[in-house]
Amino acid sequence: MRVSIDPSLPGGEVRIGSGYRGGAPNVGTLERVLSAAAGVALIGYSYRRNRLRSVLIPFGTSLIARAVSGHCPVNRALGRNTAARVPARSPVASVQRGQGIKVEQSVIIDRTPEELYAFWRDFENLPRFMGHLESVTATGPDRSHWAVKGPAGT
Repeated sequence: MRVSIDPSLPGGEVRIGSGYRGGAPNVGTLERVLSAAAGVALIGYSYRRNRLRSVLIPFGTSLIARAVSGHCPVNRALGRNTAARVPARSPVASVQRGQGIKVEQSVIIDRTPEELYAFWRDFENLPRFMGHLESVTATGPDRSHWAVKGPAGT
């Protein structure tokens, strides 16, 4: 069981559960209507086909649950969000909630593009600004040895 504080809820309420991910729906309106219709059709068809009933009823109920809740674990696993295709409701928001990157700092580098490209292409410079690299050593014209930091400082 997992206990987590959900910042999207008013007052940062605590949500207890094992599978709930919260957040906005990831299934669009048309997809929800089609899921509901397909779920009802599968359940109805299962009453005609007695042998397939044990397979069709779970599929039908999961499609109906998907339609009612607007959440689909397959969409979440694939990073797919058909509900986000609706334009933002806010006139000042150009990116949907949770879909963008917040830039907190910017840096101006007073060098020519050629100098920057040469610095970037020299792999031995990468550990200077990539925290997960310990060292990069050129071992030949087309080869290099990379030492990286693993999880938990290993």
